[in-house]
Amino acid sequence: MRQLKSAVLAAALLGSCLQSHAAATSSAALGPLTFTLFDLNPLDDIGPSVTFTNLVDVEFGSAVFANVFQSDPNASDSQFAGGVTDFDPVGIYVNTGLAWSMAAVGGSGEASGATLHVSGHAAGTTSTVPFSFHSSNYSASVYAPYFFNAVGFTVSANTLLVITAESTVSAGVSSAFDPSSSYQIELADAETMLYVIGPSASGNSGAPQTSSDAHSLDIGNVIVYGDGCTSSYCYGPNAASETRTLSVSFLNATGGNLAGTLQASATVNGTSFMQAVPEPETYAMMLGGLVVVAQLARRRSAC
Repeated sequence: MRQLKSAVLAAALLGSCLQSHAAATSSAALGPLTFTLFDLNPLDDIGPSVTFTNLVDVEFGSAVFANVFQSDPNASDSQFAGGVTDFDPVGIYVNTGLAWSMAAVGGSGEASGATLHVSGHAAGTTSTVPFSFHSSNYSASVYAPYFFNAVGFTVSANTLLVITAESTVSAGVSSAFDPSSSYQIELADAETMLYVIGPSASGNSGAPQTSSDAHSLDIGNVIVYGDGCTSSYCYGPNAASETRTLSVSFLNATGGNLAGTLQASATVNGTSFMQAVPEPETYAMMLGGLVVVAQLARRRSAC
């Protein structure tokens, strides 16, 4: 949990440093996971229930990935962390100065109440040469569990299981440029997903039942028409944010137990070709943020 809190703090500190110039950003949040049971036969004297069981012995349960890259100055970082259990809280954060990303699973470690969060920021390049095509980019993803067939749930007889989670996806690009004088395109995307699969509701050898729900957002620069553009048009900033509830279901229409599998996930990606040269005070803020990250790392190693 200390690692998770450190990741969020570091992201906030360095994110505030990079916001002083244009950037591609995106985030995705899913949760908390909520499980609702409906008794389809109240007369059978069987109370509706759902239990979770590990089906396969794997090295880790929940999983988080974070990657960043910048071409000028050249730097990259890539990290992975896995939780002990399928919904175990875990978090990571990576940074190269012009780009950062983070991924985290939150909650108590149980499926009910689990949350997923990913975010990233890419602030282009320090190059001032037009059409140099230098860039920075990020990606981050979180899975609970990572191995789709590793965790199973068992639903009691004559029961409908409905799994819901609030999803919020946000993405934005802030570069503005004339395409005849430079190439400073920015792209950002975010997605969340719930997926359930299991045998047919009747428990026979019919087609398996699957249920999935996804929420995604893709953002790029918008075309802006104006007299100040050499080619009659320029590219401008763009941003959007959406929130809705994801919902999947699993039906057991038999007189006995029926098992299925579940996976929740969230991902973000972004790329910035923006020619960004931070002012001296921005570098000072960034250095201060890096010092804090180093201190947090030393404290974790001392615990």
